[in-house]
Amino acid sequence: MKNWSATVKVFISIALVVVLVVTADVKEIAATVVNFHLPWLLPVLFFIFFAVVISSFKWQALLGAQGMLIPFGKLFQYYTAGFFFNNFLPSSIGCDGVRVLLLKNEFKSYAGAASSVVMERILAAITLALIGLAGSFFAAAPERFAVIALAAVFAAGVILMLVLLTGFVPKSLAARAREISPAETPAKFSGKLAKFALGWKNFACASVDLRKHPASLALCLVGSIAFQVTVALSQQMIVFGLHLSPIPWGDLFFVSAAASVLAMIPLGVNGYGFREGGFIYLLAPLGYTSSEAFTISILFALFVSVYSLLGAVFWVSCQRRQTRQTAQEGLPNET
Repeated sequence: MKNWSATVKVFISIALVVVLVVTADVKEIAATVVNFHLPWLLPVLFFIFFAVVISSFKWQALLGAQGMLIPFGKLFQYYTAGFFFNNFLPSSIGCDGVRVLLLKNEFKSYAGAASSVVMERILAAITLALIGLAGSFFAAAPERFAVIALAAVFAAGVILMLVLLTGFVPKSLAARAREISPAETPAKFSGKLAKFALGWKNFACASVDLRKHPASLALCLVGSIAFQVTVALSQQMIVFGLHLSPIPWGDLFFVSAAASVLAMIPLGVNGYGFREGGFIYLLAPLGYTSSEAFTISILFALFVSVYSLLGAVFWVSCQRRQTRQTAQEGLPNET
């Protein structure tokens, strides 16, 4: 079933990209790409790198609030490794799954690792919508459907954040979790429902811990805003590199955020096709041709993928380090 789902997503993304390329002008797209001035690649990659640095810092703030202290260097490696999976193996475990896995191996705490990753994602979605909505007030011709989509993401994000911080657990799951003896281990649970119930309860408890540290949440929120600004700046650098007219700042933040929301639609692979369609539609009122808008979006995705190759190196390094650690823990103590 999972293989079929992944195949369908790949097909949808490829089909959308092909339709967009054919609808635009293949020759113009090729000419626009060739026109990219390579020196601009450096600032593009710098802003992508800086965005990951910011994400690692805000993740560290949330983990610190839960008493999970880990060096920034490790978190940066974990985040970049997840970045690699998200771009090259999206049908497998994904960025967030990789981060939870690596952190779980570090602290042996799935609930704490998962709650930090989920909260970081929720705050990112809230600030993404905020940046987009703020940009819409200064945009020349903000599309109504995009504004509505951004408002919906903001509302959903706030609701999810409140649910997470209140430690909500459905009564049926809470009752089932109470039936489990503290001495039991997940491997001994009878039935998937028991595992799920206890997992939800532990996740909720870990999430409530975050409520006790509003400063960490505020720091993560500010970091998320900086992240979204950095992403928009990297896209503007691509525009400069293509020798196109700069996107007005209000429109830049609006289009960047709205296209990111479209890329969240879980029907394709890593947003391909949906993000490009968003750029084409939203930049058209500003005078950008379909080929130019498509090129801006696809180059951004390409450069992000190029940067994320660094994550493969970090993934191998993390696996080797954890293998050595496991081997050392299994050695008998010297007498």
